[in-house]
Amino acid sequence: MVARPIRGERVVELMSAPGGRYAGVTLQDFADASLAASKEAGGKDFSKPKLEAIRGGRGNTSVGIARTLAHMLDCSAAYLFGDTDDPRPETLSATAIAQQLAQMPTREIERFFEHVAAHLIDFRPEPRGRGEEGEDTPLLANVRAGKVSPDPDAMEVFWDSIPRFYKREEARMRGIVFNAAAFERGRTGQEEGQPGESGDESHSPSAEWLDAFRRHAPTATNGVMADLWAGILWYEFRHPGSIAIRTLMAIPAMSEQVFRNLMKFSGALIRFETKSGELEGEYYIRPNDDKGPNFYLAMFGLQYDNMLELEEYGLVRLAHRDLAVEANTRLVYGSGTEMWAMDVRQKVKVRVNALTEVARDLRPLYQGRPEEDYLKGVRNGMRSFTAPYKPWRRKP
Repeated sequence: MVARPIRGERVVELMSAPGGRYAGVTLQDFADASLAASKEAGGKDFSKPKLEAIRGGRGNTSVGIARTLAHMLDCSAAYLFGDTDDPRPETLSATAIAQQLAQMPTREIERFFEHVAAHLIDFRPEPRGRGEEGEDTPLLANVRAGKVSPDPDAMEVFWDSIPRFYKREEARMRGIVFNAAAFERGRTGQEEGQPGESGDESHSPSAEWLDAFRRHAPTATNGVMADLWAGILWYEFRHPGSIAIRTLMAIPAMSEQVFRNLMKFSGALIRFETKSGELEGEYYIRPNDDKGPNFYLAMFGLQYDNMLELEEYGLVRLAHRDLAVEANTRLVYGSGTEMWAMDVRQKVKVRVNALTEVARDLRPLYQGRPEEDYLKGVRNGMRSFTAPYKPWRRKP
């Protein structure tokens, strides 16, 4: 196959996306900068033989890259390849692209494909102009249409074109996006009583947040942690600005069991609110009796050793703390359709433990049923200071 001209407007569009890492940078600029950086390093990173091996040999390097770009840009051959006499200045030749990439060190080639793939997994609908609706990326559109499978063994031609060293991570990312859509379907209308401010749902997560998400989410190597990332993506889109980048950076250090235990402990947290519903804090109240710490923790499938581990991971503060609860504070426990509330009649001190900032970001992902016996223990320890608890629903 003779390399024909390849239309470059989609390449340039992706490389210079507003707010992107390479905004305003052309493919030529990228290649020149990569080449200059490699020369400054002594040229030791030049890996043309590796490039040829990846793309299938010297003779068809340009054709291989052209085909890869065609699939990665999700466009037809008719769109990507123009007539040989196409006079438009934005038209680039596949041979020229291949020559530019062949001069880059291997890591720069990887970054190039990573960048293009990242934009194809951009979850934000991008408006074309002021007042216009944004269009879904091909991946998100397929997810919403139910056409994308999270099964890595069921890759479409589009995904087959991504270089091998990215295929596993891209498959994980695709599964996370797919599950985030399912998470939305399963959790819509079930957030009642969950902590966190609503946020401005007319905006999407920031480009910086999405960049951090793309960087850390593919570290999920099992279904539980992948579901965690899917839940984070779902919640951040519903409540932009709720989950900090530092939280995304901390998650890869967590084990599956640590995350499970954190979610179990989240089921024991009680909201402290004003009568108007303003959140004052969220705490685990240690019931004032002689049954010991493990008695109530066991209701949530935990032992005190599990709490020590959560503290080691920087997720829970275990230092005993006496908290003064003012009169007219409302204590709310539970979520969804199983919620109770009791009003504090006069000032009382209680022993509490709290989540750290990172753990508070993950708290809204909790899914489980409350333990009423735990609330009974809390109530018994402060009976003379509170009204009896009763079923409660948050007003719309």
